[in-house]
Amino acid sequence: MQPFSSSQYKSLKPVKALVSFTILILVWELVARARVYPSYILPSFSEVAGCFLDGDYMRIVLENAVLTVIRAGAGFAVGVVVGIALGLLVVGLKIDEYVQPIASILFTLPTVVWVPLLLL
Repeated sequence: MQPFSSSQYKSLKPVKALVSFTILILVWELVARARVYPSYILPSFSEVAGCFLDGDYMRIVLENAVLTVIRAGAGFAVGVVVGIALGLLVVGLKIDEYVQPIASILFTLPTVVWVPLLLL
């Protein structure tokens, strides 16, 4: 038996992806139908897929998606304006030598640390 060539291996990638997703969906469906977890925690794949065929449900999902994008854009715009204003203030007042040590300490913090602080 001859090993696969590089081009033959690349042509099998979509097949492998399809097989992987099919196995994932089958395991999901079997675990959900076995009621390992309640259906409000782990609904079956067929229930989830059925919801996407419901027009009212999709309208609600799309409305909420639009609101999320608007809120994210507004938050980004506020952050840009505040960041530029603070940057100009720091440079204009020539206090960057005082701010730099504090900023250096805060830059070392992982992103996960900021989440609780931003929720306040």
